[in-house]
Amino acid sequence: MATEKRQRQDQRRQEKINEVVAITEKQKTAKKRKRLLTFLIPGVLLVGVALFWRNGDGGGDTVAADSGAAATTIPAVTTTSLPPKIAKKPDVSIPSAAPTKIEVKDIATGTGPTAVKGSDLKVNYVGVVVESKKQFASTWDATPPSLFEIKGLGRGGIIDGLAEGLIGIKQGGRRQIVVPASKAYGKEGSAALGIKPSESLVYVVDAVEVIPPTK
Repeated sequence: MATEKRQRQDQRRQEKINEVVAITEKQKTAKKRKRLLTFLIPGVLLVGVALFWRNGDGGGDTVAADSGAAATTIPAVTTTSLPPKIAKKPDVSIPSAAPTKIEVKDIATGTGPTAVKGSDLKVNYVGVVVESKKQFASTWDATPPSLFEIKGLGRGGIIDGLAEGLIGIKQGGRRQIVVPASKAYGKEGSAALGIKPSESLVYVVDAVEVIPPTK
């Protein structure tokens, strides 16, 4: 009995010793963590400040690079700079009666290359129906504004009367062309453009660019 009692006492004593050891180890671990954090926190703050200074309001290398990029931003694409005499949408003089043949009148004479058969042109234009006096088309009113391109003058792509009326126009020039129905959309008209059968047309065309045909 005495031996069993002594064994129990020894076992309790050992358990207490183990508890003390465990508590001591926990305290040591806590102290180590505290010391580690004491060293780490300032380091993290320093890194954060350095990054902020580099990328933020501190005016470091990245900010300087961004400022340079802003200074060299590529500007938005703009339309071609037009000569003063063809820089604004023209008024259209409408004939009092339907024409029977093509009528051509230069409003402003250009000084650049002359359009011939096969030339490529970039033009602004306004088109009006003679009979109704209504505008049916205009590059000036397009969104966004854009020039109309003619590839190979006289080789299709536009009505015959307009192709014939543009022969001889110089780059930078403005020309009015009156087109009879027979040289426009004829007896069928053009429902898409609001042109009725047998209606005649009047155009004012600006030759913004004339490219001679390749040989």
